Amino acid sequence: MQNKDYSSILLFVIRSFRDTADKDYINARICYFCKLDNQFFWSSLQALEKYLKSILLFSGINTKDLSHDIVKSLNRLQEINDLAFDFINDKRLTDFIQYILLQGNNRYNDKSRYLKPYTLFELDRSVWMIRRYCQQIRKFCRGKNDISKFPINQTTLDNIEVDSSKNPHQFSISGGYLEIIINSKDSLARKYLVLKNPYFGKNRKKTIKKYPNRISSSKPEYYFNPNVFKYLEKIVYFNKNLKNEVNNAIS
Repeated sequence: MQNKDYSSILLFVIRSFRDTADKDYINARICYFCKLDNQFFWSSLQALEKYLKSILLFSGINTKDLSHDIVKSLNRLQEINDLAFDFINDKRLTDFIQYILLQGNNRYNDKSRYLKPYTLFELDRSVWMIRRYCQQIRKFCRGKNDISKFPINQTTLDNIEVDSSKNPHQFSISGGYLEIIINSKDSLARKYLVLKNPYFGKNRKKTIKKYPNRISSSKPEYYFNPNVFKYLEKIVYFNKNLKNEVNNAIS
């Protein structure tokens, strides 16, 4: 592999995965404040999916079979043997990943949905913890074609792992899309990115007044009238697990 080829691969991962994840994250926050809860969950899932995949791709790990399964993506990080991610064993984060996988895949509102308290806060925390590693951590190594064999840039890793939890807003990725938005005074997206956000913004937010905490829930119509499902499944695609769940409820 040539150095220029490695640079092109990095640019692809940054633009197609990390930058797009940043935009999905901002969109999730917009949807939350607009009370578009299904769209909030879907954008949250998309953001976390792309952040996790970008970490894998920065280390040359295959992501082709992962689809939207962020639990599977999180587990695959363990294939990166020379990096220890501090969030993998964080139960609060791993529980949230499982929750978003369940809720986010409900974009057609064909299953029950539940927005639990402090979901936005947990999204902000999870994005901050995972996104720190979404950057070039390996140095180009001439003569090797397997990116996973490239050596770790210890300086970059030290900057990531420095204890910045007390001042999370001070951590930044050079050239990151979120960082560009934060420094853009006339960006409408900036308003929703930093609004009530304890992790991203120019200023530290020790306490957030009037935090927009809320809960909501919904169920599809056939939960109230299960008999219509027999008709709907003839003309609408439902996955096997959902069909079994509903049919068991009917019988």
